[in-house]
Amino acid sequence: MAHRIAQSRRVVRTAIWQRVAIAFVVGLVSLLLVLGILLRRAPEFYRQEVARSAEEQRAASDQCLANMSATASQAQRAGRWRAEFTEAELNGWLAYDLPNNHPELAEGPVAAPRIDLADGVGQIAFEYRGLFKTYVLVEFDAEARDESTLAIRFRKLRGGALPMPMGALVEPLSSFASQLGQSVQWTEEEGLPVALLTFVPNDEGDPRVELRNVAILADRIVLEGETAHPHR
Repeated sequence: MAHRIAQSRRVVRTAIWQRVAIAFVVGLVSLLLVLGILLRRAPEFYRQEVARSAEEQRAASDQCLANMSATASQAQRAGRWRAEFTEAELNGWLAYDLPNNHPELAEGPVAAPRIDLADGVGQIAFEYRGLFKTYVLVEFDAEARDESTLAIRFRKLRGGALPMPMGALVEPLSSFASQLGQSVQWTEEEGLPVALLTFVPNDEGDPRVELRNVAILADRIVLEGETAHPHR
């Protein structure tokens, strides 16, 4: 009789642990599925931008390049200058010119970046292809700190619908800037990382291009500055 009772108890304990194990596995699989769904959630503006036709992207890219060339030419002349780059132009350049003419900058796990601009705030989203696929969203603002320093403050970082630690931005952005020949200094303000980019003439004979103002507006970025030729 005692043997039967002990055996019955072992059967009950085994059944309980089986149910616990099954519940754990089901819960883990469900969690992974939910995380997968959340990580693959792309921002609405990103879905709209990547859906644009190749012809539309190329036309916007050409306009952006023409605008860049005109701005560079204007900034070589002494006096004040102003440049505007629309959201459509920037996204066209990111979609067409960047992967086709600068493949070294488009290599790696980051793919298909796109930008969204509102009053005072910008957003960049891109597809990240690492151990898993997700869509990363970076929210930022920018201002001219002095005549040669651009400050970019990063306000939010998300992978899909999930928040990510802001410190994850530092290394990849510093690496990308170094590919462009630009050094970055990092500081922290109100708990948020701030990238400081300082621009200096290449040599003593180059014009001194001073940045006076950076404004993120709805659908565009405005840059204002002044160029002073060095005394010879």
